[in-house]
Amino acid sequence: MYANDAYRNDVALGARLELLTNGVAIRQVFPPQANVASFLNATGYLNRDGGWAHASQGVSLLMDKVIALGGQVVAGKAVETLLRRDGKTVGVQCADGTVFHAKVVVLAAGSWTASSFPELRLDEQCVATGQCIATIQRTPEETDNYRDCPVVLDFSSGFYVFPPNRDGVVKMAVHSSGYSHIPASGPPVSTPRTVMSHAQDGLLIPRSAARALRHHLGNVYPALAEKPFSGTRLCW
Repeated sequence: MYANDAYRNDVALGARLELLTNGVAIRQVFPPQANVASFLNATGYLNRDGGWAHASQGVSLLMDKVIALGGQVVAGKAVETLLRRDGKTVGVQCADGTVFHAKVVVLAAGSWTASSFPELRLDEQCVATGQCIATIQRTPEETDNYRDCPVVLDFSSGFYVFPPNRDGVVKMAVHSSGYSHIPASGPPVSTPRTVMSHAQDGLLIPRSAARALRHHLGNVYPALAEKPFSGTRLCW
């Protein structure tokens, strides 16, 4: 079972763990002012060394490190073609015609890996899938009530929810196989559909996924589950 494997992995890493053998024990790890569910018949554990990170801040820090080491960051350049010579990639050509030559080219296109360069046939090795995310905007008072809540992950459903960030936004998602998106034209390769490619439609998630997110949220924070979503999107 995934939950048991996760627990054993945390033990092997030397994490500080607390077994939560019933609903009462689970409720006690939340601040008393937070409106949480009863967690009837539920068990779990708390990893006091677990947590989360600001993804955008991580990228910013990495870029700063590259620059500090003498590297150059060229933003806003869309790579259009991989330059090949004698069976090796020796550089890239950008959409504006700019050419960069290099001894080593690293392709780090994330979920666009399979669709960006079809000649590499990377779609035979990986597939882009979108995970459904929703957010709820909290008032300053509500944010204070939930700020010290732990990150919650329900192993049985894949649902997880974060405490509110500094802007009072509560983010939730269901980790699953996700959704694929095959464009109407071009190669039949799953390609991310985002606000950059499809404007506001790129933020939409299936209604069934929205209902599931609200249902699972109610099993953790009943009061929050009654609030409207402030936003949705697919995380590719």
